[in-house]
Amino acid sequence: ETLEGCLDLSQRHPSLASIAGAPMQTEEQDRPFGCWWQPSNGLLFYNKPKSRNRANCSKAFQCLCCSLQPVALLRCPTDQYQAAAVVLDCAGTAGSQTMDLQVNSLHQVMTLPAHVPLSVQIQIKADFEVMGRLAHDSKKGSECLVGRGCKYFEACKDPAEPCIAHEGADLSFSYGGDFGRKYETFRVSGTLQTELTVL
Repeated sequence: ETLEGCLDLSQRHPSLASIAGAPMQTEEQDRPFGCWWQPSNGLLFYNKPKSRNRANCSKAFQCLCCSLQPVALLRCPTDQYQAAAVVLDCAGTAGSQTMDLQVNSLHQVMTLPAHVPLSVQIQIKADFEVMGRLAHDSKKGSECLVGRGCKYFEACKDPAEPCIAHEGADLSFSYGGDFGRKYETFRVSGTLQTELTVL
């Protein structure tokens, strides 16, 4: 990662291209290493401290660790990480993940990032009734947005067509079962203004 690479990455990032200028080069011990953005003032930084002591990435210090292009930086550097059962990379992905679900408990399946164009389908399947949901942080704390028991609790009449408009993105939700297995399907298309967590 270089100063020039940081600038290039910020110019291709959909939420930073029009607001972040050239990165300021720093050597601060209390800031993340490499390319990061500070939303509170809209400034972009490229930090290379002289020692290995440095701060972790956070909501206040948002590290830019992956590219929108499939050819570069598909994974976060070794000192940065995403934590969820399923982690999406910027180049797009498909696959499945087996999880050991516990009765009457929530499990974080994945986080859908804000300010990034998305076209995502998530299907949760189990041999018993499941109640998946899309949640987001609000001023009231974590809010259940989509799913049974949530703000938008009714399934879409046509599972392939979105029936929920949320912050500029189209969402759909459906559930059912076949051959004794239960499933719930969530679709997100568009650019979210706040990240959503799939639980």
